[in-house]
Amino acid sequence: YDERGAGQSGGRQESATIEEFAIDTRAVVSYLTKRRDVDPKRISLVGYGEGGWIALVVAARDEKIAAIGLIATPSTTGTDLVLEQQRLMFEGNSTNPAVQQSAIEQQKQILEAVVTGKGWENFNPDMRKRVDTPLYRSFLMFEPAQVIVKVRQPMLVMHPMLDREVPAYHGEQLAQLARSRPRARPTEFVQLAGVNHLLVRA
Repeated sequence: YDERGAGQSGGRQESATIEEFAIDTRAVVSYLTKRRDVDPKRISLVGYGEGGWIALVVAARDEKIAAIGLIATPSTTGTDLVLEQQRLMFEGNSTNPAVQQSAIEQQKQILEAVVTGKGWENFNPDMRKRVDTPLYRSFLMFEPAQVIVKVRQPMLVMHPMLDREVPAYHGEQLAQLARSRPRARPTEFVQLAGVNHLLVRA
């Protein structure tokens, strides 16, 4: 289904949070359980990217979810992922190392301002308008490791091996976290060789 603010769904994404996206997902599940052509015992969730985080949140709260699938889903906090993506962007780049480090430090300050609400006086108001949203704040603060331990359902973790957006080791970490869950059902990990973050051959 199209999440709020996408495709034909109403609402605005930037004013929502991961928590609210999870509420939307539970509403979809509730709708499916009332359909005669759906077996309510076989409803599963599959999330791509941070959509996998939403699937984790919902499965942790709703035992009626039969299983979940995570595709190219980050295993770290959003803050760590953003900083990692910036470092990857500089790899093989001819930019002066001092300039790179300065850019990374500035990014850290911006992320801290989004999370804490403090320090915006050091930045252009247009910058704040672009990134200081409930959605981005919830993304930066989300910690998948704290949620995955509460999920009991069987889990399928799939990760593209040529992913430069969410590097391949994230899939391995998620699978490891999932397999260490107490009293949880099985976890399967699938590596998608020759495929990038967009799930196309590269």
